[in-house]
Amino acid sequence: MSVRVGKVELRAVQSLRSEEARALIEQRAPGQAGAVFQDLGRGPTTLHVEGLLLGDAALEAMEVLRGAQAKAEPLSFAADIATGTEITEVLVEDFRCVQTAGAVNRYTFTLRLREHVEPPSPLDAGVPAVDAGILEDAGAWAALAGDVAANLQNPAGLAGALLNNPGLLDALNMGDLASAIVGKLEEITGADLSGLLKAIKSIDPQKVIELIQAIQDADSLGDFLMKYAEEGLDLLEDLTGVDLGAIEALVTVFSQGTDIIARFQRVQKAAEGLVKDLGDFDPLAGLPVGGGA
Repeated sequence: MSVRVGKVELRAVQSLRSEEARALIEQRAPGQAGAVFQDLGRGPTTLHVEGLLLGDAALEAMEVLRGAQAKAEPLSFAADIATGTEITEVLVEDFRCVQTAGAVNRYTFTLRLREHVEPPSPLDAGVPAVDAGILEDAGAWAALAGDVAANLQNPAGLAGALLNNPGLLDALNMGDLASAIVGKLEEITGADLSGLLKAIKSIDPQKVIELIQAIQDADSLGDFLMKYAEEGLDLLEDLTGVDLGAIEALVTVFSQGTDIIARFQRVQKAAEGLVKDLGDFDPLAGLPVGGGA
């Protein structure tokens, strides 16, 4: 019979006995017959190995087994008797060796092995990793919140920020963005608004609808339209690809509004020109001055 413990192969094993048991706790009820057993699981298997160590390698094998027993080092284990069990590693719990007088390189040994089972992880073993993840997420959210606040202060440059970091849009509230745009509308050009709508549309077209509705709710739709009309921009072209079903009425207002404002601007410019011409008009110009009839 051959048994391997770590790197030591025990070829002259004469006896191998295993002890396997479950941890059962008997719970008796006072005044009642019988008992209830609580099963705490299978206990570690104990193996008793007896045999001979022979030859020149006997001393080396003894030193390895003694060292493993002294240091409580787990060793790999393989034997026919352990086939079908969960034993893969053992601890050398007890090692005894006897040398018979007159026998050279012949030793009788008794080895008691205990199945090695890794201890369960502490209940809080995963807490440091979770804490580290939370701190990392918190840092990322703090940085993102800082970016959001900075871009709300300067909505004119938000289009470029969104192109560089599309995830920024998820943290932006369209109501807050509409308020920021309305508050800075005098400083924002129509091209800035057009670029912003296109950037938002490329990431999440639904956000475009929310932004337009928020601007309308802020009673700043006319000023918004004026920016587009002043620079001759086409809002409907910027909205191409957006599902306009939810704001059909609003789109009608936009499509008519930009044209109406453009017409108003043309009338306004004509009126300004007329006023200037009237101001420069001198009804007496060309008439002779002085003299009699």
